[in-house]
Amino acid sequence: MKRFFVLLIGTISLLSAANQVAPDFTLKDLKGKTYTLSNLWSEKPVVIDFWAIWCHSCGRALKELEELWDEAGDSSFYLISIDVDNPSKISRVKSLVKSRGWKFPVLLDSQKKVKLMYKVMALPTLYVVDTTGHIVYFRVGYKPNEKKDVKKILLKLGVKFKGGVK
Repeated sequence: MKRFFVLLIGTISLLSAANQVAPDFTLKDLKGKTYTLSNLWSEKPVVIDFWAIWCHSCGRALKELEELWDEAGDSSFYLISIDVDNPSKISRVKSLVKSRGWKFPVLLDSQKKVKLMYKVMALPTLYVVDTTGHIVYFRVGYKPNEKKDVKKILLKLGVKFKGGVK
């Protein structure tokens, strides 16, 4: 019973996250390049996806997000994935990213500071941040073909997709 109560509280806090300003953070990617969220959202919408290598649903979610990113062209919105694995797993993360051919930034949150800021309790967890820095969409877990929902949100934010709306 206590477990359910804790999960319910977490869900309520996530529900209140919509329309709040996204907590700002700075993280490095696999190549050591630094990314600061507020610098990104000031240019275009940002899709943030939290994941880990052990999470099979995370891989499926990122595959769909990558397809969406390719559909829009990488200049239409930022897609950043935040890996929350322990530092000992970095070589496995690099190997996975290379094998999947991901071109979007993979940021490292091995200290789990950003994960805590965003109250991530399950993986994958996704946030969409608009150009004012507000969270306009989030989801916990993976739902097949979720890219349709994310695409609708991005269209409302002015993102253009190749081939129009589908």
